[in-house]
Amino acid sequence: MQDALSQAASLKGKSNCPRILLAMPPGVANCRQPHLGLGILGALLRNAGFNPLVVDYSYIGSLPAIERFVEVFEPGLFGVSVFSQNLHNTERFIDRLYKSNPGAPIILGGPHVTLADDKAIADISGRPGVVTIVRGEAEEKIVDIVKNVLSKNARGIDACEPVSLGNNCWPAFDLVAGLTDLQTYPMQLSRGCPHRCVFCNISKLSGRKYRVRPIEDCINEIEEAVSRFPETEYIKITDDAPNCLPDRLETFLGQYISRGFRPKMEIMQLRADKLTLNMCKLLKKAGAPYVVLGVESADPRVFASIRKGETLEEIERACGFVKACDIPLVLCFVLGLPGATVQNDRVSLKFAQRMAPVHCYWNVAQPMPGTEMYTYFQNNGTIYTENAMDTSSLEGGCNADTPEYPKLERLRMQLIAQATTNEIPWIPLGMLNRCLSLGVFLRVVRAFLSQRPKVPRGVPRRW
Repeated sequence: MQDALSQAASLKGKSNCPRILLAMPPGVANCRQPHLGLGILGALLRNAGFNPLVVDYSYIGSLPAIERFVEVFEPGLFGVSVFSQNLHNTERFIDRLYKSNPGAPIILGGPHVTLADDKAIADISGRPGVVTIVRGEAEEKIVDIVKNVLSKNARGIDACEPVSLGNNCWPAFDLVAGLTDLQTYPMQLSRGCPHRCVFCNISKLSGRKYRVRPIEDCINEIEEAVSRFPETEYIKITDDAPNCLPDRLETFLGQYISRGFRPKMEIMQLRADKLTLNMCKLLKKAGAPYVVLGVESADPRVFASIRKGETLEEIERACGFVKACDIPLVLCFVLGLPGATVQNDRVSLKFAQRMAPVHCYWNVAQPMPGTEMYTYFQNNGTIYTENAMDTSSLEGGCNADTPEYPKLERLRMQLIAQATTNEIPWIPLGMLNRCLSLGVFLRVVRAFLSQRPKVPRGVPRRW
């Protein structure tokens, strides 16, 4: 990895083009791939004659402090991607940007400001230096937004509609400070999800209309990516519902295989009801390191209430397809969904043991504003924070409960489930301290002793 500050200095150049620093703050998340949205916006701004730099602390956590980039790059404008997770860290980061260069206006975008209510928008837009909030997909408006900000004609809020993907701009990851070898290349084949799960807010982020890119454009992007970054090991598809049209995804996979691309194909968020045996065979040929399927709850009553639009029988059938093709199976559950009790979640645990995945995500229900689940907890339980995503539920966050299923029982159930299904080397030592504090140490120790499938030798733990 080359020196990031030297790279920033070289990108600064000697031209008079306005310099724009796009940032993903530190302490928000840890990612194996660079921020796709910032890469696309950077490409669009460069094409329009601006001079952008992307500083992505979620991808490269060891980067120098942001103040050093400001000193070297001397930006005239900041753009920050804001996530609800660990929002307090992003707020401190915004304050640091302002202090480092009070004369440079700050634009905020990302999922948090797109989904937030009026109070949350008022809170974050009131921070010093913030002049514009961009809500929605900014590709078609970002150039005009930047021009307005630089000419001091900024709008307080710019609302952007879902964009057409027919002329999708490829990301410019060469703008990412410190990036020289790109092991995981992220991309999208589509956006949007037509389904109506009660716990999901993706429709407010990407819309219910399912929008697709031309397959030829996707294949051409991959060809350019592996040429520019020959060390790439994975192509990671991050769509909201990548196999919503099964035939289309199978066509894409077939073309990917026929072109003989070396990187392995990693696809997130596949729906079980749209997963076919042929699709699994193609995924195997494309080198898929695993397949993740969302179960959420295996209790028939709770499952029916979340309106996923699929059946438990379809999920079980899909698990069989994955295993028949010798692909590591990963399952995702949500504990404490509307109407659930600990007895219902034990049904999910038994289902997981029967399906025998190599790993399970055991989330605790986090009601997000604007979802039906949020309304349920408002009416039937307690919501303890305005920002349900501030702490990860996979790391012990529990921001809502009901009298029938209190917070303590939800967290206990999570620990027992994790200890029952996941490989023991994965389980962090800090988990043992949580077991003691929650009073389930012996139950978790017994769970450690239960049988579980072994992860095959050589399979990367990318889940």
